[in-house]
Amino acid sequence: MNKLYSAIAGIMLTSGLQQPAHGKEAEQNPYLAIVKRNAFELTDTPPRTQQKAPEPPKANDIKLTGIYLRNGIERAAIALMDKDKKNTKPTYLQLAVGEQQGTIEIKAIDKVTGRVTLLQLGSVRELNFKEDGFKTAVSKASRTSSKSSSSKSRSSSDAARRAAEYKAAIERKKAEKASGSKGGDQKAEKKDFKQKLDSELKKAVQQGKISQEE
Repeated sequence: MNKLYSAIAGIMLTSGLQQPAHGKEAEQNPYLAIVKRNAFELTDTPPRTQQKAPEPPKANDIKLTGIYLRNGIERAAIALMDKDKKNTKPTYLQLAVGEQQGTIEIKAIDKVTGRVTLLQLGSVRELNFKEDGFKTAVSKASRTSSKSSSSKSRSSSDAARRAAEYKAAIERKKAEKASGSKGGDQKAEKKDFKQKLDSELKKAVQQGKISQEE
């Protein structure tokens, strides 16, 4: 019985002398309580971020330039133009039904209605000459040159008309001046003749050839 009491007393004594583990850790690291509390819900591994799926390539602007027959097979002539890149030459393709180049695949060609159905980036697209016709730079240049030539011809005709009017005005002035000088000469001649006649009459009167009354 005494042995049992002594054993219990020894256990109680040793347990009283030993400090709790967390008490020792708290003395060594005063911030341990904050870490264990984890007020910001921090974790050892960073959260997984959801990666966005890559965007599909943008569809280029497609223009229909023509439908023609070669070696008995109808082909669609199209032009690919990148909207994001300015001042770049378009890429021209000539494909038959079922043929594919890059992201473009021709599905149907209707020469009568002028329509071409194609598949681009998984989407079906229909082209026609009215809405998707390709306006070439040559046609623009020809229209510009025709406008410039017509304006030049108009300006040249206007200049010729003004020159003709100016020349006619000069001729009229010359004619008026000539007619005015002729009239003046006639008046001068009449005046001289009258003066000569008066002088002759005076001489005749003085010489008594004629009377003053005559």
